[in-house]
Amino acid sequence: FHAAIDPSERSFSRCGPRAIPSRDCGTLSVDQFRSQYMFPNLPVMITGLTASWKANEWLGASPLPTPAAQAAAMQPDMDEMELQFGPEIVPVHEQLSSGFTLPRPLVNEMTFSEYAAWWRKHQHDQHNPPRDNGDAVPSSSVQEHGDVDCDQTLLYLKDWKFVATHPSLRAYEWPKYFRDDWLNGAMGSAYKFIYLGPKGTSTRLHADVLQSFSWSTNVCGRKRWYLIPPECTYLLMDCFGQHLAPHLHADLDLGLECLYPGLKHARMQAMEVIQEAGETIFVPSKWHHTVENIADTLSINHNWLNGANIRHSWDKLKKELLSYDCQPIGSDVVGNGSADGQLNGIGDSTKTNTNTNGQTAPSDSTGAKDTSQAADDLVLLWIVVSKKAEHILAQSGGSVDDSSSNDLKQILLILRGIQDVMQQGKDQGLSGRCRVDLEPLMHTVEDALSLAEASE
Repeated sequence: FHAAIDPSERSFSRCGPRAIPSRDCGTLSVDQFRSQYMFPNLPVMITGLTASWKANEWLGASPLPTPAAQAAAMQPDMDEMELQFGPEIVPVHEQLSSGFTLPRPLVNEMTFSEYAAWWRKHQHDQHNPPRDNGDAVPSSSVQEHGDVDCDQTLLYLKDWKFVATHPSLRAYEWPKYFRDDWLNGAMGSAYKFIYLGPKGTSTRLHADVLQSFSWSTNVCGRKRWYLIPPECTYLLMDCFGQHLAPHLHADLDLGLECLYPGLKHARMQAMEVIQEAGETIFVPSKWHHTVENIADTLSINHNWLNGANIRHSWDKLKKELLSYDCQPIGSDVVGNGSADGQLNGIGDSTKTNTNTNGQTAPSDSTGAKDTSQAADDLVLLWIVVSKKAEHILAQSGGSVDDSSSNDLKQILLILRGIQDVMQQGKDQGLSGRCRVDLEPLMHTVEDALSLAEASE
C-alpha cells in the first residue's frame, strides 16, 4: 500500500477473534476435514503435508548469515529449476509496484530462463541497492515493504499449468483432503498451478472460478492472505454495486471513500492469515480473498469442485444468465465435451480477473460478468457435471452408493437448471459451442437415482 493507513485498520489477525484454525495432517482425518471445514465452507490451515515432496529439491539456502536463519528461510533455487524447465514458456504477470496495487498487472509470456535471469537481477538489486553518492540509500527504497523498492516493477510467475504440462513429474503429493476434484478430473489438470514470485508480488481481490474451492501450499516463503466471508461480499463492491475493489484498501489509496463505502466495514470482517513455509490453506467456496507474498515464495495451488460446492457454481451462474437480455453469443463449436477439446478452447477463455484461471472477477473488475465470460463458465460447468455423471454411471454398474447418489442429485439439479435456461433462450449458445446431450443424460441419471431409492 502507498497510502498512509491507520494501524487499527490492519488489526485483523490470524491470532485474533476471527482466527482460522490450524490442524496437523497427522491428526486430521479426511472425514474430519469434510465435516468440519469442507461442508460447512470454512477455512483451515493444514500443516505437515510437504516433508516428502519432490518440489523441495527446487529450494536452496537463503543468503542470511546464520544456519538457523537459513533453515527457516529456504528460497527458490532458480539454477536448479532452470536446468529442468529453462526453455519452457511460462505466464508472467508484470506488477508496476510492490504490494497491493491499483493498476491491473500486465500478462505476458517468457521462457523460464528469461524469468530466472530477471529474478537473479532483482535479487542482486535488492541486496545491493543504489546509493546516493555512495553514502545513503534513496528514500524510495526504504518503504513499508522493507528492502523491496516499492517503485520497482515486479514479475510474478502465475498460473503455470505444471501438472498438465508435466504429467509424469510428480513434484508433490496431491493432499488426501482435496482429491474429490471434479474440475481437474474433467479438465485434464488444467486448474493445478505453480506460483513463483518475489517478495512484494500480489494477487488482486477475487473469488475463485465457478465459486470453486482452492488450496494453496507454500513450498517455501510466506504469504499474507485477507479472507472475506461470503456474507460480506456486498461490502467489496463500489457504490453502484458493479465494480469489485482491487484490494481491501483501495478506498484509502484513491482517497475516495465514497466510491467504495463498504471497504472500511469489510476490513473489520476480514481475516488476516500469515501462511508460513510448509503450510496449506483451504479457501472455501465464495470467499473473496487477496494475497501478498511477504517473502520470496514458491507455492502449489489448485482450484476444485465437487458435490459440496457445485451448487454454488450453478446458483451464481444461473442468476447471471437469467439477468442477460441479449442474443446468444457465438456458435463456434469448442469441442465435443472432452477435456482435450476444452484445454484447447475454454481452458484459457475461462481465465478471469488478471487473466488467471483461478479468479472470477472479470477483466474490467466489474462484479457482473459480461456475457462472454458467463457463456464460457456455462460450457465449463456443463463439461464438469456431465463428465462426473458419466464417470459415476460407468463405475456404478447400475447400482450407486449413498455418496454417489448424493453427487448425482446435485448434478441432476444442475442439469434441470441448464435445461430451463436453454428453454428460455438464456444459455448463451451453449449447444452451438459444444455437444450437449442433455435430455439423455438427465434420463439416465434419473433412472439411476430411482433404482437407488428402490433398493433402500
